[in-house]
Amino acid sequence: TGDWNGPKPGDPDNNSILSASPAFGGIDVSWTLPTVNGFAVAHVIVYRGLLETFDAAIQIAVAGGDSYYDKLDGNYTYYYWIRIVSINGTNGELIGPASAVARPTIEQTIEQLTGKIDAGVLAQSLKAELD
Repeated sequence: TGDWNGPKPGDPDNNSILSASPAFGGIDVSWTLPTVNGFAVAHVIVYRGLLETFDAAIQIAVAGGDSYYDKLDGNYTYYYWIRIVSINGTNGELIGPASAVARPTIEQTIEQLTGKIDAGVLAQSLKAELD
């Protein structure tokens, strides 16, 4: 007979869509739950890399649900993959990559805008009228 490493009865399929979106101070990674037996997802393993190939990617999270926020700093393109794990312990095939570049944090954005607003013509005219 032998050992079977494939899907077991009741396992979810691997039909899921992965996406990565810029967010303030990081990247929102999200996916759709499988169309067949989506209720049988135990968790999702999230991987990240700086290259478009999975070889250099590292595991960054074990997530429940359908999303993960990756807090990052820097202006790099990050690539993501996921692997769905069923309640039976079956590991699905890799899904991905999806990629995005993190936005600066809200604090960094306010700091960048403050100098530009104060130096602008409108700010100068408003200050003059208030005086």
